[in-house]
Amino acid sequence: MNKIQKGKRSVIIIGVCALVLALASLAGSVWTIIDGIRKISTVGGAIPIIELIGGVLLCIVAFLLIYAGIYFTWVGSTLKAFNGSIADGDLCKGTVNMKKCANCGAPVQDGEEACAACGNKLASKKKCEKCGAEVRADAKHCTKCGEELK
Repeated sequence: MNKIQKGKRSVIIIGVCALVLALASLAGSVWTIIDGIRKISTVGGAIPIIELIGGVLLCIVAFLLIYAGIYFTWVGSTLKAFNGSIADGDLCKGTVNMKKCANCGAPVQDGEEACAACGNKLASKKKCEKCGAEVRADAKHCTKCGEELK
């Protein structure tokens, strides 16, 4: 399991925990508000009003936790990683957007004529068979006529 998959699981767990905590906070806030209203009507005074304000604040916190829980769960479920340095957990190489050897897949620096890993000769340009235009070696279609390259 790569680092992205582990992080994905952690983000989903955080989201679910936030949702559970939100439900508990929401239940507590409803109970506190109802209790504060009951005490205002029977006892009166400042204490029930403070309890009522606390219940409203707890309700706001519950809705913020619901938002955070949904957000983290959504982000965790949509994270994706494919083959490359980030998916493999090697963040230092920076090989995700680099050119790669067609033979072995090793990263290749600009201007190199052969792969350092396998020795495969690297082509920098190729010609379109239809119009003769020069295109990059890794191009799948001609940039001039649009012909599919072999």
